[in-house]
Amino acid sequence: MRACRTAWVGVGVFCLALACSKKGPAPMSEDAPSRPAVDSTRVLRLAPRAPGRRLFVYLHGYGARAENLHGVAEDLAAAFPDSESLLPDGFEPTATGAGRHWWSVADMTDENRARRIAAATDAFEPWLDRELEARSLGSSDVTLVGFSQGAALAVSLGTRRELDGVVSFCGRPTDPRGTSVRTRMLLVQGTQDPFISAADATRFEAALRSQGAHVELRLLEGLGHGINREAVDLARRFMAASPRASP
Repeated sequence: MRACRTAWVGVGVFCLALACSKKGPAPMSEDAPSRPAVDSTRVLRLAPRAPGRRLFVYLHGYGARAENLHGVAEDLAAAFPDSESLLPDGFEPTATGAGRHWWSVADMTDENRARRIAAATDAFEPWLDRELEARSLGSSDVTLVGFSQGAALAVSLGTRRELDGVVSFCGRPTDPRGTSVRTRMLLVQGTQDPFISAADATRFEAALRSQGAHVELRLLEGLGHGINREAVDLARRFMAASPRASP
């Protein structure tokens, strides 16, 4: 596997710095949220080298674009020749024009954060269903790999339906209260992440486990808010352990 691009870490820090900024336009009313959709013309695709049996979908972080995870997707796809990878762009441009997002972070609070993630999940599901139907695949054939905001979206969808798996790099999901979770999940978190602490990640793991999820948390010493080679290797092993993996 070729070396991971060091830019992944820098992009992650930049994106969360934007997410924590108080600047930006006023968000749309919580009572009348927008209904964004994935733009099919803004999806990168890595085709399988053998008949496709598994679908991997990569979800970038706030202020990034699909191509920011292209190197990760290429590295992982090399280990799974029967898989197809899709990398969609976030729904909308950020307020600063730097990349795109899955939901606005303007005036976000602990109270409205869960609603925004839920609304983004509602908007993302129809696109995923169409992609699965086009390939005669089901939910159990897809693995979501997300970074930061994209990881929170991936975990949210994984709590709603039984997927093959979810890989969360530096994600901050909401607790799945009252939900039975049947999706396998890998949470990868850096101990030097300035935005999400190891304690936060441990709490997320416990919340998911309490709802029945088969979840693994890996804390990587010295890693900040980003993805390194060790993180990608962990993801590859997790994906290879799937019942859907080729014998």
